[in-house]
Amino acid sequence: EFMLPVASRERQISGERTMRVADLASVFGRHADSDFKRSYASRLEQLRFDPLAGYLRGYVDLVFEWNDRFYVVDYKSNHLGPSPAHYEPSQLERPMSENHYVLQYHLYTVALDRYLSLRLPDYDYERDFGGVYYLFLRGIDPAHPTGCGVYYDRPAHDMIADLTSVLRAPEGAQP
Repeated sequence: EFMLPVASRERQISGERTMRVADLASVFGRHADSDFKRSYASRLEQLRFDPLAGYLRGYVDLVFEWNDRFYVVDYKSNHLGPSPAHYEPSQLERPMSENHYVLQYHLYTVALDRYLSLRLPDYDYERDFGGVYYLFLRGIDPAHPTGCGVYYDRPAHDMIADLTSVLRAPEGAQP
């Protein structure tokens, strides 16, 4: 479980600082390094929620450390089709976008980045963070091709820093 402080309630009331869909879409658009991520930034603009202030709460399925790097894992049971071809890595971008799992894993990365920066004395994102795995369980089988059912990404540090600044409550604010 994690709780990320997001903008202060006082600023929400005055309209000065809240997190809005447009803020998120702007960050994703600025850091889009592929057609898929550019397309997702446009899709994100269509997401609707009230401006957020206070706390964003969530749950990461698994965080593990391997070879001195930390990774996020999220398990998905989506049925994408009857054959292994439906779970090939190139086919996983559609459900990742449609279900806003892209936003989800970026938020998970921000949460883990914040946690590690508080817990590890010499934490460095580039050195210590390994990436994110989304495991589509229906596609993972020893008989399937390697990588089937596995979506992997390692968001750039600049992207995570920018997203963190959009989420962060101003210093001294009481959410």
